[in-house]
Amino acid sequence: MENKNLWTVSEITDHIGTPRHRVEYVIESRGIEFTCKMGNARVYTTKDRDFIASEIEKIDEAEGL
Repeated sequence: MENKNLWTVSEITDHIGTPRHRVEYVIESRGIEFTCKMGNARVYTTKDRDFIASEIEKIDEAEGL
């Protein structure tokens, strides 16, 4: 089992199975700050990833999706 603590936006998108623009919307609208940058990639923690996924679920529920 892989122990993954840092996630790029693309990896978060793949992990939760939602389009990139939705992940970026939640990051910007909720004021989530990246932990660090690796090259040009913004990197987030597992806690951030879980929060982003939870916020997307809330949006979907509110919109009846």
